[in-house]
Amino acid sequence: MEDKISFWHREKEQLGPCLLQNVPDDEPLLVVLTAGRGGLVPSAIEALKAKRNIKMVVYISCNVKTWIPNIEVFMNNAAFLIGNFRSFDFFPGTKYRMSYTLLQHVPKTLILPVGPPGAGKSTIGRKLTQLFPADSFIHLERDCIFKQLRQTLNSLSATKKATHEQLCDTLKAMQSLFNPDNSKPQVTGSSKIVYLDSTNGNKSGRDFYIETAGAHTHCIEVAMQAVKAQTSSELLQLLFERTKHRTVDNATEPQTASAPCTCMPDDTLHPSWPVEVAEQKKKIETILPTVEYPTPKALTHAEVGDFFVEKQPGMQEAIVCGIDDDASLVELPWKLFIATFCPSLTALL
Repeated sequence: MEDKISFWHREKEQLGPCLLQNVPDDEPLLVVLTAGRGGLVPSAIEALKAKRNIKMVVYISCNVKTWIPNIEVFMNNAAFLIGNFRSFDFFPGTKYRMSYTLLQHVPKTLILPVGPPGAGKSTIGRKLTQLFPADSFIHLERDCIFKQLRQTLNSLSATKKATHEQLCDTLKAMQSLFNPDNSKPQVTGSSKIVYLDSTNGNKSGRDFYIETAGAHTHCIEVAMQAVKAQTSSELLQLLFERTKHRTVDNATEPQTASAPCTCMPDDTLHPSWPVEVAEQKKKIETILPTVEYPTPKALTHAEVGDFFVEKQPGMQEAIVCGIDDDASLVELPWKLFIATFCPSLTALL
């Protein structure tokens, strides 16, 4: 075991170059470091982030004022997440407090919202675009892709096929990202976190997307369904009120939280949405009973540890969001943020 452990003592400014020059690239590594009261210099943290085979960092600190900016640098660009944290009052009567933070590389993550039209899937996607790191997150909106392709393709079937292929191409680009067996840099143009915005109502379809994203993917399914007692007609009316802006007749209405994305402006017809009110309601009514919602499942701390240490093929969890509960919709982006960057805490959600 001793031949597997290396000890380095360097001045803060020299720690980064030391890591880049001396840390091997051919096997997974765990790094334990003490930051001291002054914390780490950013160059040292960037060196740790640059080494793809460093799977975990145990960061020991005694000063919260330097801990906060250091952890922010670790988490920038969706590089590391907080796997665990403990704090101890070893210095009573002083401003210092001992802590250890377990940092782990953020795995490639696929978020699959599941719900009917009007559930709020696109709205949540836009909120996540503001919340998640821009260079690591993509809101993959099926309706936008369909609309853009429909302008150049003649047939509806050809457009559907091309839309599906474009979705799959984006997911395939994730396959080489952050594989525990692969220390090479990520593929240019690929995103580590993908929010696939579609109805996703078919379980076999979701399984196909997960498989296409490749092994070692953290998948989060979001069951966007009614949670309050109400009749089917009330739910239908709720969804209709949220989707009626998709028609030409309502194009002049002011934007709301459920307004369409920028690639489908208010003055254009939704590419596959009926114009007549009766047909709109009929479409929603047809889709509602066909949605196969995932069963709620939270990750355990053991599963998270197995994923990073034992190289399990992937993590899969499901959370519920009440589409008829405003508080639940407001909380969802933050729940997804925690599930992505602090997976060991998802049991608390």
